[in-house]
Amino acid sequence: MLKVTFLAPRYPPRVCGVGDHTQWMAGAMARQGVRVGFIHRDPQTEFHLPDGPVDFWDGSSQSLAQCIARQDPDWLWIQMSGYGYSRWGAPYWLGRALERLRREPRKPHVVVYLHETHCRPHQLGIKGPLLSPWQRYTVGVIARLGDVVFATIARYHRRGVPKEGHEEFQRLTPQERDVVRTLAAILRVADGLDRGHRRHVRSLTARQWGKGVQIDVTAERGSDLEVWSARQKADLLEEISGGPIRIRLMDR
Repeated sequence: MLKVTFLAPRYPPRVCGVGDHTQWMAGAMARQGVRVGFIHRDPQTEFHLPDGPVDFWDGSSQSLAQCIARQDPDWLWIQMSGYGYSRWGAPYWLGRALERLRREPRKPHVVVYLHETHCRPHQLGIKGPLLSPWQRYTVGVIARLGDVVFATIARYHRRGVPKEGHEEFQRLTPQERDVVRTLAAILRVADGLDRGHRRHVRSLTARQWGKGVQIDVTAERGSDLEVWSARQKADLLEEISGGPIRIRLMDR
């Protein structure tokens, strides 16, 4: 049986997108017959996770090695979110712990899944010129220690929409730009439905509605903020679909 152990900053029910992603990934693996395990630094012990071993890590290299030894995984899956592990977004000690793990006689393969890398200097105020390079260096150290590295990149889900003047957008082919615009339009509505970060939305259905799209949202009571926010962010989807976007909150 394949054994995979996840290391993440937080797990559900803590409000954390990376934790939700971990729960989803681990559940999908468990349904395929993989034995999943978890390592955490959260003093809370009641997590909403698939069945599997759960170990507490105190942040030291020795403690991480002990957790790995107890679970004996084939793969260690690191959910890398700098600010999840460190106030300043640069958990250098995690890199040191992985370096020690690499020297162990029996060690698992390592997956580094990058959910974020670093902030730009202007986003960090007075600390930016020092902190941004340190964040980039730290994530580079951790990524180099992985056997496999994935990266999740999200843009255009908040304020701005794709524009011809954006440098990265200009590099894409016309077909790739259409794909980015379409995915950004869907992502913006999804981000609106998570406006309160309360996990209120349970499901939704979408269908063609005249020249536009109708989206029916099933959610907990008191989800008017999420629906309002999704409507506010449906502008790009309206432009792409060529018609109005109707978002309705359904009774549960």
